[in-house]
Amino acid sequence: MHVEFLTNIPFFKDLPHNLIQSISSKVKSGAFKKGEFIFHESDEAKAIFFVKSGSVKIKKTTSQGKELIVCIKRPGNIFAEASLFSELGVQYPGTAQTLSDREVL
Repeated sequence: MHVEFLTNIPFFKDLPHNLIQSISSKVKSGAFKKGEFIFHESDEAKAIFFVKSGSVKIKKTTSQGKELIVCIKRPGNIFAEASLFSELGVQYPGTAQTLSDREVL
């Protein structure tokens, strides 16, 4: 379970402990190697992610095919949270790619 990690994320800081435990029981973790993609901006948005270790860049591809780095996410950061507030079938607004070996929840 990931209760301690989730408790330290500002997104969850005001939630009761029993709710964090419930969320933790539903969390899936994944390990990614440097350069791997977690999702692409054309993928259906189905989850939110938390960086447990390593770093992730969120990027978009311009109409000219160039990479535009939107932000870098580090341990404790959340990303793809917009999927929580979107309708089913919405795509991720950017691509998430690892900058180092890492673990995400």
